[in-house]
Amino acid sequence: MMKASFNPKDVSFKAKQTGGNSIMPKSKWMALFLACFLVAPAFSQDDQTITQVITFSVKTGMNVQFEEVVSAFREASRRQGQDNYWLSAQSVSGDPVYRFHVNRSAWGDLSSPGPQLVEVFGAEEAARLMGLLADSVASEHVAFFLEDADGSYTSPAGSEEPPEGLVYIDFTLNAGTAPMFLEMVRAQKVASSALYPDESFGVSVADFGASGPRTILVLQSFSDLDRESLGVVERLFEHFGQEEGARLVELASQSIASFETTLFRTRPDLNYQPE
Repeated sequence: MMKASFNPKDVSFKAKQTGGNSIMPKSKWMALFLACFLVAPAFSQDDQTITQVITFSVKTGMNVQFEEVVSAFREASRRQGQDNYWLSAQSVSGDPVYRFHVNRSAWGDLSSPGPQLVEVFGAEEAARLMGLLADSVASEHVAFFLEDADGSYTSPAGSEEPPEGLVYIDFTLNAGTAPMFLEMVRAQKVASSALYPDESFGVSVADFGASGPRTILVLQSFSDLDRESLGVVERLFEHFGQEEGARLVELASQSIASFETTLFRTRPDLNYQPE
């Protein structure tokens, strides 16, 4: 994890690529991953996608126990025909952190009961599993995000393989500057989609439970991190020119107080998708 104050010249603020091949995967999986991982604010309530992000910090050495519980919930969801799918990711460094992105079509979905371990496995086994969960988890956090197509771009290219990694960039904004930040990132979408049309990306602004915007870069392979590309600042100047690029960079400088990056590995083996 890295935390830093925003500097327009900071290389950690840029995505990397080389030879015209994007860091983002050319993948038919992107529609699914953008729906769950890359979400931004919906100022209109029409056709919104609600993503519930559940983050578990797991005690050192307790990965196996925790994943046993996740697998049990997945099996219970399958047997009971649960509709809401989830996608999973695990931190690459530090103590284990797991994130589960649950896609919901309406707030009313929160009223629906989740998988019932007792009904599937019986009271004794359900109690054992819940004991494992309590023993393995150090903390839990839940946040909600709303989708905004204006902040995301999905490449029309396709691939059979799911992405391997996720880079989370969580921003802290100065008070009252969210509109400035959104103007900048939406301009970044225009620039990036024009300069690198094979990229897929998104920006999110929290609804409930999260403190600031989030960008997620989707890596087809971790080796994509070795590639070079124009950074966000350079893209703005390249596409919009010196005067407008400078104005947009100033919006970023005024709105972003700091940002934090973390690297995660996708965990398809812990995903749940309805049959």
